[in-house]
Amino acid sequence: MAFGKASLQKILVLASAAMIAFSAQAGELVKVELSKGSMIKLDSPVVSVVVADPETADVQVVSPKLLFVRGKKVGETSLYAINDKDDTVLDATVEVTHNLSKLQRMVKQVAPDADVEFNTVDGGLVLDGNATSALESENIRSVAEAFIGQGDKMVNMVNTGGSDQVTLQ
Repeated sequence: MAFGKASLQKILVLASAAMIAFSAQAGELVKVELSKGSMIKLDSPVVSVVVADPETADVQVVSPKLLFVRGKKVGETSLYAINDKDDTVLDATVEVTHNLSKLQRMVKQVAPDADVEFNTVDGGLVLDGNATSALESENIRSVAEAFIGQGDKMVNMVNTGGSDQVTLQ
């Protein structure tokens, strides 16, 4: 099969455009909290969607260019969306975290002056930041403990301000 110079240039231009569209979606990270969802708008219509671990995330096709991803279990899984030409339109990692936004709100109620961040890791939760006292730190830990699953671990790296020193006379 022989191509003329003009035909070959057109093929190269089309191939380059296809690669640019693919690379814009490749390796995307979709973060979603447990029992919450996120909409993903695609650049082109898809006919098939595959999630590697359906126990971690559920994916619903809302329309040919719109997906809804819901977090079912803390962890990560792969998500692929395929068009009618069997090209990959979306190659993403779905990261399902604990319900960190609700946890942050609850901690602000029990420790409004604390500056604490929460991060989900495989099998647990990491607390990091500063609390004004040991009691405030313990309150934060107690609230956070309610948000992790049975068997999950918690790493408490919250520093306390002030002094816990007791003076005896």
